[in-house]
Amino acid sequence: IEEDGEAEQRQRALLDAALAEKADEFEALQELRREGGGFFTPRQSLARTPSHSEQVNAPTEQLLDLSSPQSGAARTQAHTLEASTTLPSAGEKRLLSSPEEDPAAAMDPQDDLACAPTERLAGLATSSTHGIMEAVRSRTSKLNKEEIATIGSHTERLSSVVTRLALRLAATERRCAELESRLREQANVALAQVPSYASALKLPRRQEGIKMVPNPGPLLAVYPAEESADLKTADDTKAALKKAVDPTKLWVQVAKVRKVGNAGVLVQTTNEAAASRLKGAMPPTLRVAEPKRRQPQICLNRIEGNPSYEEILTTLHEQNLKEDQRWPLERVLKEAHGLFKKNSGVAGGAT
Repeated sequence: IEEDGEAEQRQRALLDAALAEKADEFEALQELRREGGGFFTPRQSLARTPSHSEQVNAPTEQLLDLSSPQSGAARTQAHTLEASTTLPSAGEKRLLSSPEEDPAAAMDPQDDLACAPTERLAGLATSSTHGIMEAVRSRTSKLNKEEIATIGSHTERLSSVVTRLALRLAATERRCAELESRLREQANVALAQVPSYASALKLPRRQEGIKMVPNPGPLLAVYPAEESADLKTADDTKAALKKAVDPTKLWVQVAKVRKVGNAGVLVQTTNEAAASRLKGAMPPTLRVAEPKRRQPQICLNRIEGNPSYEEILTTLHEQNLKEDQRWPLERVLKEAHGLFKKNSGVAGGAT
């Protein structure tokens, strides 16, 4: 008991000595403050503990466990608010580096993202995830390694998801472009297959068209009358015809005028009605006659084998008129007339 009493006395003595020393230091500091004119006055008011009589209306923060996910989320939110409210100086580099945007895109980012191509959207997502990781790994971040690793895994997964979506969107756009081109080709083919006069008359390449021989109109042979002794040449007859007959007044279309023998003129019209009107308007000094058609004669000599008349015509048809559909063999046999001398084996005068 005596030993415990001595130890307690020694402790009290040491405590009294320490208190006396601290009191001397406090007195010295007060003197220095009075002599120095507020040299040790703090720039801001020190927070003091409120007295028991004062009421504190501010809500007390609930203490959370540092290892809980709520604590990590709260620290992350606080750090984000602190980083967003803190403005960097003029020479300081921003932690979140974002791509430069034009003023129009800054005013209305939704429209800019709606009109942006797929490659730009993927690049914006990648740069955003990189900015998040730079902010998380900065010196001012208060996150531990486990929380940084968790955020890194989430951002990496987000980048992979955005990349997959960008690839799918690019494949879909390429597929849509292919379908549009096919639809255009099918539409052009369908329009080309619509029957029309131009497509019906269009011929393949290197194929000659059918030569359309115009149907000649009726001919009128005009000669001087017997009492017209002054009309001696074809030019005189032509001049007298132009002077006496006006095609515009008769509503007659003259296709061709050609001079012939015996001071005559051949006038070709377009139809029978025009020919009849022209014939009725002839003056007494001119007469109209029907033109005589020529009937050419062919003479075949030195024919071997003494063939018949039909065999000769068949051979001529095969050699000259076989591909002409207007002259079949039956028509040639019907319209050809000739003489055949059997004793000499010569056929002549065939027309």
